[in-house]
Amino acid sequence: MSQLHSTINFLAKDALYKTEKAYQLKYQPEDSTPVTNMKYETEYLKITSIRGNEAKFTIDEHGFTALKIERFPYEDLEDLKGVQRYLAALAQEVKKLRNANETTLLTDTSPSAWKPLRGPLKDWPLALCDASSVQEADLVEADMVFPDGYTENLQVHHSPAQRWFYLENQEVDEVLVFRQAFSHPEERNGRFDLDDQNGDGGSGLSLSADSLG
Repeated sequence: MSQLHSTINFLAKDALYKTEKAYQLKYQPEDSTPVTNMKYETEYLKITSIRGNEAKFTIDEHGFTALKIERFPYEDLEDLKGVQRYLAALAQEVKKLRNANETTLLTDTSPSAWKPLRGPLKDWPLALCDASSVQEADLVEADMVFPDGYTENLQVHHSPAQRWFYLENQEVDEVLVFRQAFSHPEERNGRFDLDDQNGDGGSGLSLSADSLG
């Protein structure tokens, strides 16, 4: 499998989070409350392509997998009917994946999906961390606070034991399906720059479980 190196941002290993929960305000406060207490550090990582080995990576073991779907022209996704057709096709593939993994945790979790709008993708691909390489000590609970409530997610500290992957030259009919932090805390993802490639900025379509049905 081919490899490259790039940078990904992680939550800094700061003693603050032992006494204060990490948070980010999704609005501008009226007082002097800081918008966030989260500090990040950048790590230079080895990221390995799964190209040619897609079938070896499964939701059950690694927290992500690659699916082939019908190829939709870019123009089809510019109107609502085209997007609905795409969502229906993708939902069918995700349902097949669920049925094939009825004994796995996928059946009671919420998968998300990501694909490029144009391909092959030459810049800013999606990087995915192997779930089996993440330890509980790598994870920090954080609150995303809105004016009318909050949600919780997991931030990640870097560890040399973590293994990161991407799908090289991802095409528009190739979709990465993965467990998000809210459904399975051990899976993480992020996009990174292929600084030795020429690309279009890596335009992509990201979908949550609500869209997939």
